Amino acid sequence: MIIFPYGFYLLNGKRPIHLGNDLEAREAMMTWLDANNSGHLRSDMIGGAQLLTRFRGFDDTGWSAAMHQAPLLFETMFCSEGEVTRHRQYAEYDTALAGHAELLDISGRLH
Repeated sequence: MIIFPYGFYLLNGKRPIHLGNDLEAREAMMTWLDANNSGHLRSDMIGGAQLLTRFRGFDDTGWSAAMHQAPLLFETMFCSEGEVTRHRQYAEYDTALAGHAELLDISGRLH
């Protein structure tokens, strides 16, 4: 049995549901992501750049486990010319969308 050092999740509404940390849990997460627009929560274009917030389905940072915090399952990325220029991770759905709105506001003022 293959065991990963982190868990896999899917979303039930805004709430992450832990599936486990084995290959079967990973496959279930991948199936869920495929059926749910790759976990995309919000996407905006600013000039020629893209701001994307998504549910990742896993936290491989090791920070949350080491700090006894909730896993960082959401991320916001600002991509310009094929390169990620800003990246933030979040533990909660609403916090991720608030972070997206904040980066959208900042990016809008810069462009």
